[in-house]
Amino acid sequence: MSSQTMKYCPTCGAQIASNSQMCPKCGAIQPTYLNEPSRAAGKLEVDPAIRDAASKKLAAGICGILLGAFGTHKFVLGMTTAGIIMAATTILTCGIGGAVMGTIGMIEGIIYLSKSDDDFYETYVVEKKSWF
Repeated sequence: MSSQTMKYCPTCGAQIASNSQMCPKCGAIQPTYLNEPSRAAGKLEVDPAIRDAASKKLAAGICGILLGAFGTHKFVLGMTTAGIIMAATTILTCGIGGAVMGTIGMIEGIIYLSKSDDDFYETYVVEKKSWF
């Protein structure tokens, strides 16, 4: 490839094709530029999928911490089966299982909020990881 079709990954610095959406070396999602003049100014446009995942990350994290026993954070992320398992465990054990499910929800909420937007998108939207 010619140098005109190459760019550098802002995360790891690897030289990659300019049209790459993900770095093959570090796996980072690559930013897209609004247009060519703003590229020189360094203004970046965030991928809409990552922006959507970032808003879900905040909602799911808060729901996991506050209402984790009922699996609300799982429903926010579209993980219906995992949410039903958590809610059913809490309800069917008359709240006794809620202590365990609440602890799991709180841990997952903290994990969600501590991840970067890119990592959260990759783990919970692309890979659809349901637990921890």
